[in-house]
Amino acid sequence: YEYETSSEDAGITHYHCVPHTAVGMHGGLAVGGDVATVEVGGGGNTGWPESIAYVGVPLHAHWVGISAILGIGLTFVFTFYMLKYGESAHTGHGGAR
Repeated sequence: YEYETSSEDAGITHYHCVPHTAVGMHGGLAVGGDVATVEVGGGGNTGWPESIAYVGVPLHAHWVGISAILGIGLTFVFTFYMLKYGESAHTGHGGAR
C-alpha cells in the first residue's frame, strides 16, 4: 500500500486491516517529529526459538545418550522375552505347553 502525507497531516492516524482486526492488531502512522510513539517490537519473529535450549528445558547430550541406550536395551529385552516365551504371559498361550 502507498500513503502520502503532507505537512497538514501532522499527528497520528490510526488504521487497521480486516484480517488483523479479528486478532486485535492495529497500527498507526505518525507524521511529524513531535508525535509521541511507542516501540512494540516486531522484527519478523517466526515463532521458533533460535536454539533448542530456549524452549525452557536445556537438552544435555548425556541425557540423549542415556535415553538412546535405554531404548535400545529395552528393545533387546522385549525381543528376548517374546522369542523365549512366545506370546504375552496373560493370553494363556505361552511357549511352554
